[in-house]
Amino acid sequence: MLSLAFIFATSFVNDDFTPYGVSAFLLIAAVAVFLFIYYGNIQGAFTKLLEESKVTVLKKEVERFIGVVGAVLWTVIFLFTGFVYQRWDVNWAVFPIAGILSGMFSNVYHILKRKNVS
Repeated sequence: MLSLAFIFATSFVNDDFTPYGVSAFLLIAAVAVFLFIYYGNIQGAFTKLLEESKVTVLKKEVERFIGVVGAVLWTVIFLFTGFVYQRWDVNWAVFPIAGILSGMFSNVYHILKRKNVS
């Protein structure tokens, strides 16, 4: 939010200084993205370490199974639509849809498995 102020401030002073404001904006945005990713990875690692004792062998096998099924299924769909229908131009849409549907599949699988256990 603050980085936009550099663009407005430099364009207010003189239009010749606007590229400097844009450069400052991009530099601050890059630093912010780096910090989000860096500290997000650290927080994710700590979370995983804290949950490691709760994870059982069966749960690891279930997660591995869901991952394998998802990877194979979406790779087959990607290659099928590409080679059979020659639609490589819209095949990029397979990946975000795969992410959403894989999450849905995982949640439905866990809900159904929990109902069967109860």
